[in-house]
Amino acid sequence: PLFRSLSSATQSAAFTASSLTTTDTPREDAELTPLEVARGSKNKGNKFFKAGKYREAIDYYSEALRICPIDEKDDLAAFYQNRAAAYEQLSKKEVDEEDCIRRVVENCSEALKLNPRYVKALQRRAKAAQRLKEFEMALRDLTAVCLLEGFKNPEPVQSADQVLKEVGRMKAKEAFQKRSKSLPSLIYISHYFDSFTTYKIDTPPTDDVADDRQPGLAAYWEAVSLVANQKYDEVVDRCTTALDEGLAEKLPDAVLLRGTFLSLGMDYERALEDFGRVLQLENASVDIKVNALLKRGSVHLALDSQPSAQADFEEAVKTNQKDPDIYFQRAQFHIATNHLDEATNDFERAISLKEDFVQAYIQLAYAHYKLAFLHQSMSKVTDAVQLFEKAVAKFPDSAEAWSVFAQVLLDKQEVERAREMFEKALRLQPTNPTPLVHKGLLLLQVDHDVEGCIALIGKAIQIDPKCDFAYETLAAIEMQRGNVNDAIELFHKAVSLARSESEMAQTFSLIEAAEAQKSVTRELGLAFAPHMQAPTPMFAAAPPP
Repeated sequence: PLFRSLSSATQSAAFTASSLTTTDTPREDAELTPLEVARGSKNKGNKFFKAGKYREAIDYYSEALRICPIDEKDDLAAFYQNRAAAYEQLSKKEVDEEDCIRRVVENCSEALKLNPRYVKALQRRAKAAQRLKEFEMALRDLTAVCLLEGFKNPEPVQSADQVLKEVGRMKAKEAFQKRSKSLPSLIYISHYFDSFTTYKIDTPPTDDVADDRQPGLAAYWEAVSLVANQKYDEVVDRCTTALDEGLAEKLPDAVLLRGTFLSLGMDYERALEDFGRVLQLENASVDIKVNALLKRGSVHLALDSQPSAQADFEEAVKTNQKDPDIYFQRAQFHIATNHLDEATNDFERAISLKEDFVQAYIQLAYAHYKLAFLHQSMSKVTDAVQLFEKAVAKFPDSAEAWSVFAQVLLDKQEVERAREMFEKALRLQPTNPTPLVHKGLLLLQVDHDVEGCIALIGKAIQIDPKCDFAYETLAAIEMQRGNVNDAIELFHKAVSLARSESEMAQTFSLIEAAEAQKSVTRELGLAFAPHMQAPTPMFAAAPPP
């Protein structure tokens, strides 16, 4: 039996070798044209390729390339592409994987010089570039495939999205280290302070002269007065003066106040130092320590350090589990990490501890609607709408409640009611740019009023030049209009205003998508056909924190 097995194996091997070296042709080689000989070599290479003998396949493809006339560009491109395919398969077996992958790129590049619209070569080079972590090349090639195929093939579209995220992360990581440190808009700061309900910054003293007999106290009260009057630029300096002068009585408050404004100014490293210092102070109250933990957790989240953020929220719960702010801020963490069920639980807990917690009500309803949207559940949509109805009834003076509810109604095609609610939100808070942007999107998508939409977004930017949502929305609209350079410029403005590395990464992805389409359409002589969609009102931006 063993002999028979060996004999069978030998015969099989001989048969395989014979089949791979067959040169059956109707004429002698001398009668064939160089192109026919080259194609014959290619066919032999294909046989070896199918048999998994990639080295031999490469030799025959190389022979085809040597023989083929230089004016037969389509054939030459195919031979290069075939050799690239063989190197791709060889990379899965050879020790020197990187060398094989680089040869894939080289051969595909040669094929594309001959035929720039060669989809197979573009796809293969994109895959190889991804393996080499040359993501910008991969993005250009995938963009070319998508454009050439009219975005009808989902596979390259999905691959392009994945590469865009990777490129966005890389760009953001570098840019975030060099970010400019400046305070956000007044409306952002107002929303920020509204999200903390337990510990509040001191009220300035009513008398004209602060007690300057205690070192640093006068400077501290100056800082507090600046906050009360929304003159935020000098708060950090006044707190530093108070601390340098040896402030004792209000030391935890001053350190926390400075850390808060360092955080708002995106000076995150110094902010972390101050929040950590607060936690070490013996005379810091429980409320102050919880506030410092929550703000430190938010900074860790902005720095994309999720485990550290989670640890701070857990420590806050241990410090005072009855503080509603803990659950509201932790819910923000859950939303950022795509855990909506946990977010709704925390919003509900915050409301159970503080019934008039406006932002918790709004965001609980928002989170429920987003869950209903994701699950395509009409019953859950109804529940979410009822929560919004309760929120605007309970807090009729909250512009944010009316504005977010309007987004939901617009998503449900209740256009006129949504329009009325945006108007109400703007009457209640005319300095808030977000309802203006959403109202502009309503004009665009319902009334098809492009100019009216752009005018409203322009007004939003005039009101708040630091509204990144407005710039990003306007950029997406300009992309749809084919104004790519204007769109890229607006996206860059939005990047400069991003407050976290993840926000920055998302916007960089949009920039890279625009740049890639611009480059590919120019190189291939294609008409610009933006695939990027104009933002829809629903979920275009989460409510401010």
